[in-house]
Order: sequence, then C-alpha cells, then structure tokens
Amino acid sequence: MQTSLPTHAIWAKHQENIAASLAHRLQSAQASHNTQLISALQQEQEQLRLSQQAAPAMQWLAGLQQMWQRFCRALALDSELDVRIVVDSTGVSWWYARQPRTGETVYADTQSELLAWIEAHHWKD
Repeated sequence: MQTSLPTHAIWAKHQENIAASLAHRLQSAQASHNTQLISALQQEQEQLRLSQQAAPAMQWLAGLQQMWQRFCRALALDSELDVRIVVDSTGVSWWYARQPRTGETVYADTQSELLAWIEAHHWKD
C-alpha cells in the first residue's frame, strides 16, 4: 500500500531540492569566476528565499481552499436525490427515493410511480 505525503511536505522537499541544486550551481559558477552567472544565481537565491517566506501563507490558503472544496462537495451531496431499488426478504422489489433538502421520502411499487413522485417533488420550481 502506497502512502502519500501531505502537500506541505512535498512543497518543503521541492524547495529543499531547489536550494541544494542552486547552491551547487553557485559553487560551480564561483569556481569558474563567472560573474554574470554568479549574479543571476544570487538573484535566484533571493527569489527562493522570498518564496520560502511566503510558504506559510500559501499553506494557509491551500488549507482554506481544501475546506471550501469539501464544503461544496457536502452541499452537492446533500441536494442529490437518493434513489434505490430495494429487495425485501421475500424477494419482492420496490423503489425508494429520498429528497435530502426536504426530507421527503417515497416507497413506490413501480418505476412509473417513482418517476411521478420525482417529477412532483424533486423537479418542482
């Protein structure tokens, strides 16, 4: 079974890898006395530092976004019509439907009875 890392752990590892690569590239540029590349890499280091300072705010926003998405999914699920075919212990089947917004339910012997109830209760404006 594979486990996944939380988003913030992945982000932190990614930032760590970028910093290590950047440090290595900067050392190589300094060893070859490439002042233009040294300057560009130092600017990149500063940008990385600023992005790491912004990371807590980004994590907070990501958490807020995840909460909002869960809330929206819960609202959508709460408004979906629940329809089932039920077979009792004697083998007789019948239809069951529940309208979550109102709590109304119906037990119907036929599909046409169920459809009539749905049209009257679920699709009314």
